[in-house]
Amino acid sequence: MKRLSLLICALAGIVLWSPATAGQSPRVEIRMATPVPKGTIWDKSLNVMGAKWSRGTSQRLTLIVHPMGAYGDDDSVVRQMRFDNPQAAALTAIGLSRIDKAFSALGLPFFYESYDELNHVAAALTPELKKRAAAKGFVFLAWTHTGWAYLFSKERVATVDDLKKVKLFTSLGDEPMVQWYRSNGFQPQALSYTDIALSLESGMITALPAPPSAVNAFNWWKRASHMVDTPIAPVVGAVVMTQKTFDRISEADRVVLLEAARQLEDEVRQAVPEFEKQSIKAMQNNGLVVTKVEASRWTTPLQSVATSLRGTMVQPDLFDMALKARDEYRAKRAVKH
Repeated sequence: MKRLSLLICALAGIVLWSPATAGQSPRVEIRMATPVPKGTIWDKSLNVMGAKWSRGTSQRLTLIVHPMGAYGDDDSVVRQMRFDNPQAAALTAIGLSRIDKAFSALGLPFFYESYDELNHVAAALTPELKKRAAAKGFVFLAWTHTGWAYLFSKERVATVDDLKKVKLFTSLGDEPMVQWYRSNGFQPQALSYTDIALSLESGMITALPAPPSAVNAFNWWKRASHMVDTPIAPVVGAVVMTQKTFDRISEADRVVLLEAARQLEDEVRQAVPEFEKQSIKAMQNNGLVVTKVEASRWTTPLQSVATSLRGTMVQPDLFDMALKARDEYRAKRAVKH
């Protein structure tokens, strides 16, 4: 009888730890930090992606999106991600540069002329950027472009000389950009984006370069009701996950995760240009004043900005890769036309 009991226990153990059971994909809950307000196209797209993760993995993967900077600014988010909480984030260019400065190559001012040009360079640089993120313990999932940065200000700004008279927001921790501004006669004020609203109200800053969609979503235009219609630089973001959490996900479920992320990237890329136009129009309907200037009045005196940031804001090899890809795109486009 004793031997029979042992045999039954042994057989039960085999059933309980059969390959099918032992290889069952684990359940993983992923908390994602984002700076975007709830209900925006980015917030909606991230939640749609999360729904695809859940549906495609029979609820083994669940995504909880925390909007409006619930985990703090990008600096804080990246620091916390190193301890795997949150496990994922939709980061702005500032946050990405805290992972690796190479990401800054896609946000150079007065370097890109169109979305198509930017997308071409991004595609060329993505393999290298993925490698650099992986070396720092992060998995790159998708680009989430935010649009183009334009200048918003309390008072009308029409020339570069006007721009030198305002207190200009720049991102906290972006020392190369701060130094460039100062050495060229500007008045930069380095702050976290979470401080923009209060800083505009107090007068600590009187102007900021930002994408219209963000200015509209956060209502910054109510304190900075003038906009120059010349685009300055693309505002590039991306969705990343910690390697530690990614490693907990089965290979089969990773396929679902990465495909949904790819779809998010495509959807956002297609939606953002039109959403940018809608945001500007909505603000104009409520009192935003758009100043039209000849692009050359800005680009000519500021055309050296991007080149001067080679080796400071962007490593030389990544700058050169971006320059090569951009010029190749322009050469092909010129032949077609």
